[in-house]
Amino acid sequence: MKKRNLFAALLLTVIAPGLGHVYLGQFRRGLRFVLVAVVFLLIATFTPLLNHYIGAFIYCLFVLAWLVTLFIDVIRLVSRRSQTTLKSYNKWYGYLLSFILFNFLLVLGTGLFHALGYQSFYMASTRLAPMINYGDRLMVKKSFPYEKNIKRNQLIAADVYLNDIQKAKNPSKKLVTIISRVYAVSGDSLTKKGNQMYLNGKLDVPLTKHFAGSFKTTEINIIPGGFTLISVPDKLGTGQQRLIFSPNQNIVGKALYIAWSKDFSRVGNVL
Repeated sequence: MKKRNLFAALLLTVIAPGLGHVYLGQFRRGLRFVLVAVVFLLIATFTPLLNHYIGAFIYCLFVLAWLVTLFIDVIRLVSRRSQTTLKSYNKWYGYLLSFILFNFLLVLGTGLFHALGYQSFYMASTRLAPMINYGDRLMVKKSFPYEKNIKRNQLIAADVYLNDIQKAKNPSKKLVTIISRVYAVSGDSLTKKGNQMYLNGKLDVPLTKHFAGSFKTTEINIIPGGFTLISVPDKLGTGQQRLIFSPNQNIVGKALYIAWSKDFSRVGNVL
């Protein structure tokens, strides 16, 4: 039995959530606090909670409530017990291992799917409608080093230069990752006849609908080796788009399914 110091318990809680509970002989209680945080972090990561100010406000309220509850619980444990029964883990190595475990769980909560190559993307425009609507969140599987099996009409994640999206006075070499659609792959031929677009000699309705007006030349264009024809927004957050040749090594993943949508019937739709 030993009396525990309130300041030490609070300091350990600041260093790592749950570590103060370990100091007070309440390992499981501290672990529960950490697991609650991990669950909420996963919810915030894979739902559109943080895409709107109301969701961000709710998230901030949760974090505040969680922190207040965490510290109040530590204070109550110290004040209720004049003496604490020391456990086998109340040694320096027990604190070190608990610190590593709790922080690992918190990092795991936000980084697990990213480490495995999974990432969610929020669509802030109607550029890819009706397949992808404004407000949809897509689950993307990133490829390492890059996506090799590129197919026409596939939704992919591509690294594009910021200057290709927003025409700035000072060209930017900064890369940003966007969700895009593949319209043609290496070796395909593209031409315009009248107001219609033809891909490999066949009428292509999506190309005609979206790009016939901006495609000036009527010559046959062959997509060069190592490149893919994709669409990019003329400006981030707008529904307008144009075509660019993207190096294949800049195509870093493909969209798998709709992880969240305002239209709940669309959730889970495979892309």
